[in-house]
Amino acid sequence: MKINQLIGLLLISNATLSFGQFGQHIRTGRPGQGIGPYSVGKNILQIQTGFEYGHYKTDPFYISGNTYTPSATVRFGITEKIEINTTWSYQHQIYQYALFSGKLSGINLAGIGTRINIIEEANYRPAIGMQLTLKLPIQSPDFNTDFIAPKVLFIANQKLSENFSLQANIGLNYNEITPQPRGIYVACLNYAINDKIGVFAEN
Repeated sequence: MKINQLIGLLLISNATLSFGQFGQHIRTGRPGQGIGPYSVGKNILQIQTGFEYGHYKTDPFYISGNTYTPSATVRFGITEKIEINTTWSYQHQIYQYALFSGKLSGINLAGIGTRINIIEEANYRPAIGMQLTLKLPIQSPDFNTDFIAPKVLFIANQKLSENFSLQANIGLNYNEITPQPRGIYVACLNYAINDKIGVFAEN
């Protein structure tokens, strides 16, 4: 089995490990794109994985394609409010132009970072946090870049009622190619049906 295939297989797997006295709730960023303002808790190790599929098509140039991207994030709590984390993703992309087609595959993201809980939620005061990530130029040849690129996210979570909450992420993302950052945001409305099931709408 090729190393790229092995890495892709490992990223699809899913596990969560914990030890210590903290961690009544799994603090995960899945299944949506938004992340929460809390660390996983002191001495808690958590692995969260996901899989994304995308399709695109642009008529003027007859360009279309499909992307398959498994990813994994490993998080470890240094204190109750501070964690370190690393995120990796593997992408397989198939594209079709008017006269030719091709594919790209390999590790397209390798990042290390930290998440800090600045303010805890209390009554209807929002929880505030920050995620700092450095994307490293150690991807596979099809996706490799030459520069370390930061990504900074400010995170808020506001309780609206006993069942509703609003989560917001806003920040800057550098793409490792150009010196100009791109503004990014995620807004997510969550509803807890019961203690075990919830639904959300996200933009």
